[in-house]
Amino acid sequence: MSLPKQYLNQASGIEHQRGSNWCTNHAVSTLLEAQFARVYGSITPLSNSWAMMLSKKVDGRPDATGTPLEKLMDQVCQYGMCTEALYPTWEDKDYNDNKFLPTTDAMYEEAKKFKPKKRIDIKTTDIEGIKHHIVENGGCVAIVKLYKEHTFPIQGCVVKPAKGSEPNGLHAIWICGYIEDMPKTINGVTYKNWFVMQESYGTTRGYKGYLFVPYEAFIERWTGLYSADTYIKSVHTFELDSNLIKYPHFHDKNQVDFPCTTIELKVGSKNVQVNKVEQVMDYPATVEQGTTLVPFRFLCETLGYTVRYSSLDKVITAYSKMHNQLITMQVGSNVIKSEQGGKVTQVKIPVPVKVVSGYTLIPLRAFAELTGAKVDYNAGDKRITVRG
Repeated sequence: MSLPKQYLNQASGIEHQRGSNWCTNHAVSTLLEAQFARVYGSITPLSNSWAMMLSKKVDGRPDATGTPLEKLMDQVCQYGMCTEALYPTWEDKDYNDNKFLPTTDAMYEEAKKFKPKKRIDIKTTDIEGIKHHIVENGGCVAIVKLYKEHTFPIQGCVVKPAKGSEPNGLHAIWICGYIEDMPKTINGVTYKNWFVMQESYGTTRGYKGYLFVPYEAFIERWTGLYSADTYIKSVHTFELDSNLIKYPHFHDKNQVDFPCTTIELKVGSKNVQVNKVEQVMDYPATVEQGTTLVPFRFLCETLGYTVRYSSLDKVITAYSKMHNQLITMQVGSNVIKSEQGGKVTQVKIPVPVKVVSGYTLIPLRAFAELTGAKVDYNAGDKRITVRG
C-alpha cells in the first residue's frame, strides 16, 4: 500500500491531565477513540478513570499516581474501555485521592464494545511501520523522554535537545499523524518530515495542543550528557479484530494544520495572502530572462527575518534568530552568502541582485534555497506559494 504524504487521526478532543500522572490513560483512551471510530462510524469519548481503575485493581497499588503503559494496554485488551458517559472521569479533587468509583456489570459489558484484540510493540526506528499503523490502526502511543525541548517546543516543534541536557522523567503520548515534505528551519537545522503527537495538557502546550516531532528524533540518538536512551523510549499500538472495522476510511479526509507561515502571491500582482489574510505588497513578483524574481524584504520579514539595507555600499542583510542565520548580498552581485550555525555557504544566481524603485528582487529558487522555505510555482497561472 502506498501511504499518503500526510495523515491525521482525530479523537474526542484535546484533553488535560492537570496535575496528575495520567498521561498513559489519556494516550491510550484517545488511541482507542480513533481506532473504534473506524468500527462505529463516529468518535465515542472513552473514560480515563476507567483505565486507571482497571490498572489499580489489577496491580494492587491503589496509591500509585501513574501506570506503566504496557501494563495498562494489556488490561484494556482483557477488559476493554468503558465510555465516558457510563463511567465519568474523576473530578480534580479525586485525582490525588485515588478514589474508586462504583462499577456495575453494565459498565463491563459496555467496555467490551471497545476491546482491542492485542497490543503490538513497534520498533522505535521503524518510520514506515509507525506511519503504517497511523493510517491503518488509528496511530500509536509512545513513551518519550521529557527534555525541555518537549515541554517548551518552538512553535509546536520539538527539536534536538541542547548538548548536555538531561530529561525530567517520562511521558506517554498519542502519535496521531504525520506530515512529510514540510520544511521548517529551527536553530539552524532544517527538518522536513514530522510525526504529529496530541498532548494531554490542553491547547496551551505546543501548537493548539499538538506537537510536531521530526523523524530524526526516532532514528537519531537525541541524548543528554549521560543518557543511553533515545528521545523515543518505546512505541506501541492496538490491533483490532479486522471483522469489526466497517469504516476503514473514517479519518482519511483529515488535514494536518502545520505551524508555518503560508504566503500566496502571483507574478505581476501586488495582491498577496499571508495565512489566508489579504495584503498588498509595494512591488510584485516579476519574470526576467525566464527567471522569477520576488520581493526579498517582504518575503523575509513575513517569515520573521530582520532586513537591513546599507546605501553606502549597497549591501542587504537579513537575520533570523529562529533560523540562526545571516543572509548577505550586494546589489549587482550574482552571489548571495549565508552564515548559518557556523557554516558559510554561497548561492549563485542567474540574475544579479537588483533594486527596482527601492525594492530588492532576487530569484525565487534562490530565496527558497537560502531560507529553507518550501516553494511551489504553478506555471499555468503564475501563482507562487511559499511555506516557511
